[in-house]
Amino acid sequence: MRGENDRYRRLQAISDAALSHLELDELLAELLVRVRDVLEVDTVVVLLVDEEAQVLLPRAAVGVEETVEEGPPVPLGKGFAGRVAAERTPIVVDDIAHSEVINPVLGRKGIKTLLGVPLLVGGAPIGVLHVGSLVNRVFDPADVELLQLAADRAALAIRHANLFEDERRARLRLEHVQEVTDISLGRLDVDELLAELLARLFEILQLSSASLWLQGDEDRESVVRASAGSPSAGDSELVVPLTVRSESIGGLRVTAAHELDADEIHLVHLVAERAALALEKSRVDDDSQRLDRLKLNFVAIASHELRTPAAAVYGALATLRGRGDTLSPAVREELSEAAFEQSDRLRRLIEQLLDLSRLDARSVNIEAQELVVREVLEDVVRASNLLASDVVIDVDADLTVVADPLVIDRVVTNLLVNARSYGRPPIRLAVARNGSSITIAVEDSGEGISEELAPRLFGRFERGREGHGSGLGLAIAKAYATAHGGNLVYKAGDRGARFELTLPTGSN
Repeated sequence: MRGENDRYRRLQAISDAALSHLELDELLAELLVRVRDVLEVDTVVVLLVDEEAQVLLPRAAVGVEETVEEGPPVPLGKGFAGRVAAERTPIVVDDIAHSEVINPVLGRKGIKTLLGVPLLVGGAPIGVLHVGSLVNRVFDPADVELLQLAADRAALAIRHANLFEDERRARLRLEHVQEVTDISLGRLDVDELLAELLARLFEILQLSSASLWLQGDEDRESVVRASAGSPSAGDSELVVPLTVRSESIGGLRVTAAHELDADEIHLVHLVAERAALALEKSRVDDDSQRLDRLKLNFVAIASHELRTPAAAVYGALATLRGRGDTLSPAVREELSEAAFEQSDRLRRLIEQLLDLSRLDARSVNIEAQELVVREVLEDVVRASNLLASDVVIDVDADLTVVADPLVIDRVVTNLLVNARSYGRPPIRLAVARNGSSITIAVEDSGEGISEELAPRLFGRFERGREGHGSGLGLAIAKAYATAHGGNLVYKAGDRGARFELTLPTGSN
């Protein structure tokens, strides 16, 4: 068996792997393999609580070939897994032949010994994580503690994945509605507009029927202008008005074989609201619609980016608070360090989002002043925690410019962080004057940027490597450069990636 410190480092790897996944299936697949390897067991199974039925349902497994979903539900309080969940405590079964184990698959596969721990969030069970061995094995207290620590972190990651999935579904629905509106507003012919609108709405909500009518201009009689599908007996029905400036111009009626939930009703109202606006104006500004969609995506992705480090911080602190007095000093130190690193990541991400918010709102004031360029760059390098030997500053000691030091700091800092993360030292900082502007170039000695990524470098949440960084640094740097009346561009360098910041200056 590996040493204690090595096992807890692998526990951290389990936690990091779990928190890095958004999809629950991906999370569980990765988590179970890691747990199996760390504990050196033959099978690992996760069961999740169905709150309505008050049972545990098999959700994922490794080491058991049968389809997990074919396993029977386990009532809370019954059987091995049911007791683990109900009692909210680890349970070891030394010989399953003499114990109540509801899932027959485990017996058929020759599992001899089981260890199960509860998955808890806020003290409430959301499931059970259990491992099994094909040989009679004694699970010692260290094994129990390790599996429970993994389960504590995994429970938060599972809840995180479920919340993100709920958010993703809601976001996709809104995006589909936005897509409908964008397509509609691009058409001049009203009949084509309505037909396209109802066809998209019909598909998104899986309706039985949808019809849209407008009131006549003279006698105010309602006239059906577009329809799709046909209602069936027993369908649920929803009718919402089409209004513009508090005046009704028609109505939208939908029917569905299923009972419409609150989210679906909200979506129908939103579609009716957008459709009324489209029908009155015939078309709207496409740019404003794209901005709406961009903001929707930005909020959804930003909320996930914030949730990931927040969940990691909470997981580490929750473990320290709940089990700190039972952990070794090395484990407590490791958890404390993880909480600090993730909280620092959270702090930097919040600062970046605030920067973007101010830049988008054009509330950043440019305050130019005379600067000695070399001194400014040396301060930036020191603040970036880079070794002096890793950075070469190539600029005349007496070169001065009139510029905003905040802009230079924000842009160059982001470029140095990128060079450190994705490139290799030495990193060269070079400054050249060109008439009424200066160019500050940051070039690393790495492999450069791929042709596929280069066109998307300055997009928000674009990363050079999956899961690395926030993907906001270059977008912020570009926005700061633009706010100063300058520009930031990428060029393939002689050795690696090269970025050039050009700023206007009043210096002589």
